Amino acid sequence: MSLKKKLGFNLVIHSFGSLSSFVVLYIILHIYGVEKQGIYANLMALISFIAVLGIFGFPQGFIYLINKLHISAIKLCSFSIWFSIIFFVLMLFVLYFNFYFKLNWLDKKLVSDDNLILFSIASVSLIFHGLLRGIYLTINQGVGFAFYSVLPAINMLFCVGLGVFFDYSNLQELVLISSALVLFYSFFIVFKINNSKEKSSAEKIPFIALLNHGSHSFLQALFYSVQPLYAFWAIKYLGGNYKDVGYFNIGLFLLQGFLVPITMLAPYLFEYLTKNSNDKLLKTFLKNKFYFFDFVLGIVLFFLVGVFGSFFFDSDFAIPIKITQIILFSLPFNIHYRILLPYIHAKGFPKYNTIFGFFRLLLFVLMSFLFIALKLDILTSLAICWSISEISMFLFTLKSIKRIINTNNE
Repeated sequence: MSLKKKLGFNLVIHSFGSLSSFVVLYIILHIYGVEKQGIYANLMALISFIAVLGIFGFPQGFIYLINKLHISAIKLCSFSIWFSIIFFVLMLFVLYFNFYFKLNWLDKKLVSDDNLILFSIASVSLIFHGLLRGIYLTINQGVGFAFYSVLPAINMLFCVGLGVFFDYSNLQELVLISSALVLFYSFFIVFKINNSKEKSSAEKIPFIALLNHGSHSFLQALFYSVQPLYAFWAIKYLGGNYKDVGYFNIGLFLLQGFLVPITMLAPYLFEYLTKNSNDKLLKTFLKNKFYFFDFVLGIVLFFLVGVFGSFFFDSDFAIPIKITQIILFSLPFNIHYRILLPYIHAKGFPKYNTIFGFFRLLLFVLMSFLFIALKLDILTSLAICWSISEISMFLFTLKSIKRIINTNNE
């Protein structure tokens, strides 16, 4: 199957994951209200942050080790199991330490001493899922991998739907249970990996190479995961509440939901580019007309959100509609640069992506401080800062790729 067909096929499946996330958002807003949606957003951002810490960029390193160094996928799978177990024990220790000494590191509306074990299981389940995805991609780029990738989103829809059906109002536990359930299917993936007909010539894991090729992915993911946590913290620190967090998250959730298929396709592109040297796809996305299309699409999205928002929602949603308009303006630019990022990594320049991810976060934080100092509306200000940071990332990415091309042509 060609790369184009493979990407198109998997894009369709991954879109079901995005659709599931959109339906979950609608259900939470409709059944539980905006405040609960804000708690849900903050909890998911916290779990994602912990998952990034646990995954530590290893999936990208796994792909490199298997494809380039011919390291055993079975060996890496065994390492992932033990790594997840150790992380779970450490996480439980930290949480017990926090609650025993009443350090209040975590908001009890998100994680309490009643659900800390379930929270730990849910977080480690997503860590294990992320680790196995990197290994399983090298074995199966078809339906199995695509379904496994969108499983957390589908599980979330299933659990939230059951909660509504049985009138169960503890949304936090539903979220944690849905993530924990991913663990059961992960054992099936372990079985598939261990029964694969791999052609490895090395059994020993080169941890230095693993860390070298995973560290940049880890830092990039860390910078991305910190940004929404910072935004939610800023809202609450400046006198807002979870309802305000919920308002802001509507725009942010839609942006991230639209990006899920693109994010899920990134490993396919990286896996392909580590094996092949084909710049056709790159040259297509570097054409000048695409920059113009990004801007036009951003304007169109801005007005469409305003029109549809005013039509389907009453005046109570005027604030989240405006925030969503501002944030989604950056969506075309965001999609564009995320398609290009795997090329930079595969060409041996992952540090570019890391540096740009850091400056994206830094720019967002510094600009938010400026808007806060000017005493402007915090939600609108954060939305503007978010869009500017995304468009800046787009410009940095284009500049770095042109530099790589010029270097290769010399």
